Amino acid sequence: MADYARAGGGARVRRRAVWALFAATGALGATGIAGVVAYLWPRRLRRATRVVDAGPLGEYDPGTVRHVPEEGFFVVRRDDGLVAFSHTCTHGVPQPCAVAWLPEMEFSVERESSGVRKRFSGTGWFRCPCHGATYDRADGDLAFGPASRPLDTLPLRTEDGRVRVTVGPGRAHRRDLGAPPPVTPLARAP
Repeated sequence: MADYARAGGGARVRRRAVWALFAATGALGATGIAGVVAYLWPRRLRRATRVVDAGPLGEYDPGTVRHVPEEGFFVVRRDDGLVAFSHTCTHGVPQPCAVAWLPEMEFSVERESSGVRKRFSGTGWFRCPCHGATYDRADGDLAFGPASRPLDTLPLRTEDGRVRVTVGPGRAHRRDLGAPPPVTPLARAP
């Protein structure tokens, strides 16, 4: 053993051990950096803005509510036209919740909104399953719950007898309390 140490074998072993330690530290550091990047990287790439066909206009009788869950919106047929609402609740938590359309739900409440007292009552409501925010069918107005504003709207147009909604990043129009939704009037039959 003494001959081995005198020949420089111990220094060589120590150098190899130090290099192995540096290599292991580098590998662990690279793995850590890769983990942080993977955590921070968006889970799905943003889709481009596009126009979605929401069906034939003839299928939208007054009072109809159609959900297009894969695109994240509802189309509501009112007496004066059509409105597209985002199905994302506006309660503003980091993990967004999709509101549900509950056609059989009966609800009645009186609430002050933008200095105006408004009574909400009837059957058929949008409701957030996470925190109970409840929205009016016709206007998407907040009737009850922790949300601070109405449902957002999406651009909608009718074209060639079809209902078309524009979806994508930044397409939802944020509304304040008391602001009416943009209604797409229906063309009158000749």
